[in-house]
Formats: sequence, structure tokens, C-alpha cells
Amino acid sequence: MDYYIHIPKSGGTSIKYAKESNPNMPVHIQTAGHNQTIHSFNQNVCFIVRDPWERFCSGFWERKTMPQRRNISKTNTFTSFGYADYNHLETNILNQCATPDDYVSLIRKTGFQNVGVLTELCASIQHWIGNPEEYKKQEHKVVKVFDIKNMDNIFKNHYNTELPQDAFRKRSRKLFDIEQSYNGSSSNTVWFTEEFRKADYKLIEYITKQNYYAKD
Repeated sequence: MDYYIHIPKSGGTSIKYAKESNPNMPVHIQTAGHNQTIHSFNQNVCFIVRDPWERFCSGFWERKTMPQRRNISKTNTFTSFGYADYNHLETNILNQCATPDDYVSLIRKTGFQNVGVLTELCASIQHWIGNPEEYKKQEHKVVKVFDIKNMDNIFKNHYNTELPQDAFRKRSRKLFDIEQSYNGSSSNTVWFTEEFRKADYKLIEYITKQNYYAKD
């Protein structure tokens, strides 16, 4: 059994739905929350990596579209894994920011403050797997890592499981007829890549060179 570390906005919802359809799937995933880290397990850890900018943007839009997502979940029979209410801090930020790029601009001005679910979804992967030095100390537990873009092939080839393809169970932007831009200004994307999430990019670069990183 591989124990999945659910880094937000990295495919975990699809895995939860796959587990519901195939309880014998040899991957354990917590059904609620993102509170298990690499320290939570003694062995056989797996997780998914995703471009940090894409993860950040996806986390922003997850919260920005929460009311629409909640309404969509009422129209089907699939299990809902929850859409927490905004707190007043999130409401304030989401009212100020129309796009993820706006949110980056605000962070550059005021700092990355803990405002609840929005912060969790947009947090550094270091929260779940540690900084580069800490990760290497825990690396002996890791049996498989792969990119979110290879999820379907990995689960089919390594876990004999078909992942759901519908937009709801993948929490896809295809659910909506509103634009959810991942565009960023030049100055913000440079700052994001070279300062704000520099360690995340270094971690992913290191991980993709290891034998446990699965490409197909």
C-alpha cells in the first residue's frame, strides 16, 4: 500500500473519487483535509507534483469560485468533499483580487498572511514535504512521485485504476463558463519563480531526477 500525501491542487480529489469506485486500489488517501505530511508515515509515501504557479492559480480559483462550485455539487449525486465558507479575511482578499496575479501583487505588498483555506490551497509544498534539506532526510520513505499531467497513465499503469474523467470529480475549470486566467505579469511571475516559490521549484527539479519519479 502506498500512502498518498495530499498536497492541495495536485489531483487528490480525483484520487478520492477513484478510491470510492475501487476500494482495493493500493493507495491510501485521507478522505478529508490536507493535514498529513511526509512525517505522518513511516514508509511507502507517494505524492504528485505540479508547477507551483499553476498550483497557486488553481488554489486561488478554487476559492474564488467556491459559491459556484457549491451550487454545482448540489446538482449531482457524487460525494462532496466540502466547500468551506469564506471567513472575513478571505472575503476581503477575494473582493480585492480578481485574478491570481492580483493576489500575487497583494502578497508582494502586504506579505503572505494566513487567512484560512485560501492560504492552505496556495501554500508552498514545503508545508507537506519539507524544505529541500528536510525532504532529503525523509526521502527514504518515498516510493513514487509523478507530475499531475501524467496522473491518468500512472494510475492505470502502476495502480491498475482508471481515474474519473468528468469535470466535477476532477474539479476542472471546464465546469465553468467564466474565464479562470493563469496569466501573470512579467514582474510577478519572475518574483514568484525566483523568490516566493524558489524552494518549491528547486525541490521539484531535484525530485524529477530521482529513480522514484515515474514518467509513465
